[in-house]
Amino acid sequence: MVRERGGPAKTQSSSSKCHQCPHCPFTTTQETLLFEHCLTHNWENPLSCPHCQYRPADASQMKRHMRIHTGEKPYLCPHCPYETADGSNLKRHIRTHTGEKPYSCPHCPYQTAMKGNLNRHIRGHMEKDSIGALPTADLTHFPPMQ
Repeated sequence: MVRERGGPAKTQSSSSKCHQCPHCPFTTTQETLLFEHCLTHNWENPLSCPHCQYRPADASQMKRHMRIHTGEKPYLCPHCPYETADGSNLKRHIRTHTGEKPYSCPHCPYQTAMKGNLNRHIRGHMEKDSIGALPTADLTHFPPMQ
């Protein structure tokens, strides 16, 4: 991958590696073009990864999945060298630079950058509430500990 600051990531294609369609004579040096071409052959179940058993629901999921095999990471952080194959990962990463915490607890002032952390935090409130709701034992008949 070639990285240019201020511009999109570009993948280097090797003209020596040629991908051929298993259904016809079509060939290309770009795996994504081969995938798009293969969709024209298989209308019954057009979406299945040629490298593994993954079967996505739509073409955008397949495009994201193919990045696992190709190593493509088109999303670049403008603040550091971080790069990722998934745009939502970049959005979450950028919050480490900006300090943005868009998720707030409705029960206390807690704020966080990740929704999963908020969900875990709220479960903590629920556990405390349920513990407080448990009946307490009557300890009046026990002598105090020395």
